[in-house]
Amino acid sequence: MATMTIAQALASTDTNITVVDNPQNIAANASNAAFVARVASFTLNANSASGAIDATKIAGLGSKFSLGGFRYIVRGTVADLTNPTYAAGVAISNALSFLDTAPNLLAAATTPKVTGSFSVLLSVSASLTVADIAKLAVLPNFSMNTGQFITAADTGANLLTVTTNQKNRGVAAFKVAITSTVTVAEAQSLVVMPQFAVLSGVTLTVAGAVSQMTTSPVAAGLPALAAVSGIVVSVSDTLANLLANISAITTLKTSVTGLVATMTNSPTVAASDLTGILAIPAFRVLTGQTLTVSDTVANLAAITTQQAAIVQAAGLSQADTATVQQLVKLLALPGFTKSVDRPLSVVDTLANVGTVTSQGRAAAGAIVVADTMGHLLAASSLPTGVTGVRVLLDSNAYTVAQGAALLTLLGQGKTPLALG
Repeated sequence: MATMTIAQALASTDTNITVVDNPQNIAANASNAAFVARVASFTLNANSASGAIDATKIAGLGSKFSLGGFRYIVRGTVADLTNPTYAAGVAISNALSFLDTAPNLLAAATTPKVTGSFSVLLSVSASLTVADIAKLAVLPNFSMNTGQFITAADTGANLLTVTTNQKNRGVAAFKVAITSTVTVAEAQSLVVMPQFAVLSGVTLTVAGAVSQMTTSPVAAGLPALAAVSGIVVSVSDTLANLLANISAITTLKTSVTGLVATMTNSPTVAASDLTGILAIPAFRVLTGQTLTVSDTVANLAAITTQQAAIVQAAGLSQADTATVQQLVKLLALPGFTKSVDRPLSVVDTLANVGTVTSQGRAAAGAIVVADTMGHLLAASSLPTGVTGVRVLLDSNAYTVAQGAALLTLLGQGKTPLALG
């Protein structure tokens, strides 16, 4: 029994040949019936690898094929190596190697074939979250196809958790892809990472308390951080601390491009406090926190548009009375809501009360028409939502019929009447 390579066997007329060769050569001749009939067995000549198609062709040789004690890796995509068409080829191997895109590998990452494979390769470069990188990095002998790499795209904090092992397995670029907040120390670690950038439309906020951000050596390093596209430096502290350090924050802003001051708590202030708050450079409120203004009707109604822009909620500090004009101004304030224990009463003329909207009626605990007898008698009905009427007395005399008409307007006593 002669032992030959495929090329030697094809050139020979011998029978009962033992062919020893690589899987590609064996697969290329597996369908040659006359040739296969002259061969007693086909055996690998070394540790080898091939695609699923070649493996399936070799599987057609049946018992004539053996591994010869070598490792035979069948390599392919997840779809190939799980395709029933290639099942016979996969079955004759003793190792699998997956070469596929990140979405496909992640979808199959926990399946027995992938977790039990010889190796897993990412076929093309991909932008992945840190969580997905961690899923891929633990797969058997995970690596990148030649020339490809992984971009870690996540929050600033998550990028900092990428391990040395994950970097060695192909993570070569770092991008902040989700708006997030980090400390100064974390930001300084991020900006020196390979190919670091903040993606367009995303903001990385570098935040610290007044006491930290306005003193050396931290303050000295902030201009460089602020110069990185997408980074915003924020002095983040309670309202009391921001107000107490306006001068220091103002000085810092002259050297730190785009510096903002962020309130990190949820205080309640009077309307008169808003002027001082506006003096804080680039003041803003941290997401999830609320600046509430609580005051009298007169003071709330006097709040300017600029002052209202920094407020998230408004309410009365005590039970109070408003004209319709004042009510309109109150409703324009952010988050103005009705209070059961500090009710708002709206008192105005019949004409003005008639302009109150459904929103205004919902905000008022009571709506009272205060007008002359003449104006009331000229009305065919009371506006929706009126809870009381105050007749403003004058020197005119009125008949019994007019009095009866007034009672009809009031719904025969259903709407309270007062004289004044």
